[in-house]
Parts: sequence; structure tokens; C-alpha cells
Amino acid sequence: MCVRPWIVRMGWLVLPLLLVTGCSEGNSGDDDDASQGDDDSSGTVLEPSLEITGALVSTTEPGIYTITYVLSGTSGASFDLTATWSRDGVTYAAITPTSDTDLEGLEASPEGITHTIRWDTLADLGYRHEEVTFRLSGDGGGANILPTSFDMDVNNVQYDRPCVIQVDSPSQQDGQIPITYTLVDPAGDHCDVTIKVKSLGGGTINAKASEGYPSDPLTYVEVPPEGVTRTFVWDSEHDVGPFDESVNLVFAATDANQTNDDILPIVVMNDPFPAPGDVVLTELLPWPAAAPPFVELYNATHHSIDLSGVQLSSLSDSVILSPSESLWIAPESYLVLAQALDAYNTLWVDGVIDFIMNRSSDQILLWTGDTTDKTIVDSITYTKDFFGESSTVLGRSVSLMSEYVNTTDNDTQGNWCLESTPLAGYPDDAEDFGSPGAPALCSTF
Repeated sequence: MCVRPWIVRMGWLVLPLLLVTGCSEGNSGDDDDASQGDDDSSGTVLEPSLEITGALVSTTEPGIYTITYVLSGTSGASFDLTATWSRDGVTYAAITPTSDTDLEGLEASPEGITHTIRWDTLADLGYRHEEVTFRLSGDGGGANILPTSFDMDVNNVQYDRPCVIQVDSPSQQDGQIPITYTLVDPAGDHCDVTIKVKSLGGGTINAKASEGYPSDPLTYVEVPPEGVTRTFVWDSEHDVGPFDESVNLVFAATDANQTNDDILPIVVMNDPFPAPGDVVLTELLPWPAAAPPFVELYNATHHSIDLSGVQLSSLSDSVILSPSESLWIAPESYLVLAQALDAYNTLWVDGVIDFIMNRSSDQILLWTGDTTDKTIVDSITYTKDFFGESSTVLGRSVSLMSEYVNTTDNDTQGNWCLESTPLAGYPDDAEDFGSPGAPALCSTF
């Protein structure tokens, strides 16, 4: 008779206590095998047999099942055993025994000798709950042992831990936002990541991955126990639009059994109206030889900015940029405004303004609001000393060096340099120099 496993539940811990008698896959009924009762001292060779007496799951080692069995046979006989398992009772695979389990050179006796097998079911089944068949067979001393098997209820789900996800605060809050997060799974599992945008009003949408920047895949991510750091580039302009808005980004990681999440509160700053520091004055040509004077601006943000209605002033002049229509400056890009278009500068002029800068000294302001309540976006003040000797400044623009492109560093004279590269598009013998629409080409006065 084969007794099926039964389970004893104690508090929160489930102890699958599997008490069985061996179920041989040959003639294993209640026979009266005379050889089993004979003393081998008479020289009779006993037919070897296996009887599995029980299985017990460890309370301290996740997934380790101890299976007890009795090996009977002629005294001194030695046998090698094979332990396998199957989901369907047809296809069997070798178990993964623990390092302290010995399956070779096992001794038998007429009365039977008790042995144990410790099976690492996590290695073979993972963090699952399954009904499987365990089978034991062997050979040695010129005889084979008929296989015996029994069913086991293996519940490894209880040992699983969720794939933990931890999100870092991003260094920027506008446009295409790179967000770094870390996944850790003690089981070395695969995890699927979902990212949702939840507005404070309660609406939720799937976060849009940026198409212009690389992001790591989100599905079936291999997560080693020590963890892995990944990046998601969020297209906040697509999901939030050209506005400033507080939202929550919900990052969730799901492994085979459960889900863990982390919430990132973020204030998205996509308002296209320029705030202080958003746009930087980066190049001026106040005293050209032949080309029209120009001013270069740089969008220091990660989203597009509309400069329409913004004012540009000098000590002697002021002009409203594009008062009747939009004037967009792309993220992390330059915009060049010149006093006129000529036959050569169409390659790099983005707009025409009627604006006068003084040659020897001036204060250039980019601002919003009105004359009684100005909000300064950026400013630069220069004197004759700022440009060096007047004999060398004619026809040469002054550029902010690339490592200082912000509204704080551009206040320092030593962070600017005089250009010596001929203006693009002009004849080789032209007398004007600069790098409009591009980073500075000079590095020192």
C-alpha cells in the first residue's frame, strides 16, 4: 500500500510532513519474499529493496526536503542510488542533492539500514508550489533495486521575496528625464518593470519612454542577488505637456510571485515661459567690421522655450522679441538674433531684431514682465576692458566658454574669450569672426 503525503500546519509555518511506504514500480505488493527473512550467513543472497519512510521540509533551510529511506539487502552489500523527480510522472530529471548527501557506496543489511537524502528543491523547482513525484532506484553487488516513488507537495512560494525596486531622484525635472533605479532579488529572479504617472488629481497613465534617448528594456529583466542598476528616460513633455505640474511616478517590479513598488514624487518643470536661469547669453558681436551685430542665446533646459514677448535691453535700447508670434528655442540649443540678414549670415541667423549694443560698455538684459516689475532671465555687463584692447576687438565676437554656460558663470569676465574663427558663410577675406549657433571656438583672450 502507498500512503499519500499529508501536511501538518503549525501557526504560520507550513511543514509538509510526508510519511510514506515505498511504492515499488515492480512487484511490490504484500509478498512473502523468503529471501527477506533469511539470514545471509547461510550464503543466501538477499534481493535488495528500498522503502521510503518519510519526507520533512526544513524549518531553517528554505526549500530543503529531508527524505528518509531504508536500504535492505545482503550484509556488507554496497549500492549506488539514483534520485529523480518528475512533474508528470513520465519525464524524470535528477534531483539536486545538498553537499552533505551521499548517494554512492551505501551499505545495506538484512534488517535494513536507514539513510537520508537532502533535496534542494529550490534549485530544481524555483519559487513555486507544485505536486511532483520523487523516485529512488539503485544498483550494486550485481543486482538492481526496483524503483520506488511517492508524490510530494513542494511549496516554495513561501520562501520567495519580492523583486525590490528603489528609485533615485533625477538630477533634472524637465523634458526627457533620465531616472535611475535599482532592482534587487535574493532569488536571482527575472522581473518585469512597469512605470506609471499618477497625477495628484487621481488620473493614472503609463509613462512614455523617450524615443530620442536610450532606455533599458522593462520586461523579463534578469536581476542577480546583488542587484542591478538601470535607467528609464521619461518623456515628460508627452505625458505632462508644456506645464509645471506635481506628479507621482510609480515604479513597480513583479517577479514570478509578487510585486514591489516605489513612488517618486516629482515636480515637472515644462512651462515654456522662461524662468531665471533658463536662457543664457553666450555670445555677443557688438562691434562688427562688416557683418550685422548679433546676440546668441542658449536654452539651458531640457524642454523647448517660447521667447515671444521676452524683452532684450541694452543701456540705450530695448526690443520685444517676436511680439506677435512664437519664437521657440529648442532644448540645449542655441538661437542667434542679428540686426539684419545679408547674403552670408542666413546659415546661422534665426531671427532679426532692431537692437543696438554699445561698443565700449553696456549692460545686456533678457527679461520678462514690465519696466516696473522685471524678472531677469539673464544679464551680462561689459566694459572696454572686458574685450581687451579696442584695436583687437573690431570684428571679433566675445563668447562664453563651454564649461561656463550658465547664468552665474557668465558674469565673470575670465570665462569669456575673443573669437578668431572667420564667420561661417562669409568669404575667406572677411574681417568678422565668431561661432554663432555653436559652442565657443576660443578658449582664452
